[in-house]
Amino acid sequence: MKAKSILTLLTDLLLLINLANTMAEEDTNFPPQQLSSNILSEVEAQEYLGYELTPLSQQGNNAIQGTQFINISSYRLKVTGLVDEDLNLSYEELLELPSYSEMVYMPCVDGWGFTAKWTGFRISDLLDQAKLKSGASYVVFRSADEQFSFPYGVYYVLR
Repeated sequence: MKAKSILTLLTDLLLLINLANTMAEEDTNFPPQQLSSNILSEVEAQEYLGYELTPLSQQGNNAIQGTQFINISSYRLKVTGLVDEDLNLSYEELLELPSYSEMVYMPCVDGWGFTAKWTGFRISDLLDQAKLKSGASYVVFRSADEQFSFPYGVYYVLR
């Protein structure tokens, strides 16, 4: 489970800094991020900006415990460490951050991958809000679905 969490974290971080696209074997000449709504459709998107998206049923979700769900009424995202202002944000407060969408190729270490639309806030916007200290070099994220973790996500900013 821990190895899977680390691999998931690394892939997520690569996506956030837009390096995952360079790892893809297929066409990744996708348009840049665009401001978008943080209100997501209840219907699965088939395409985005003229690009065909891989259906969820073909994305190979091989999570050990299956898709995880969080309770949005009690969820908290905490940011702590080398920041001037610790954050403790609710799900609703996260939705107030500017939202962006982009096309990405999501590679898996097992050799498969898929094309997806990623939508969410930028980590840089979150760290700007926390006032990142100049000596910070790393960000560690603990997922809400990690075994034995607290029922919230936590970003630790480290040197």
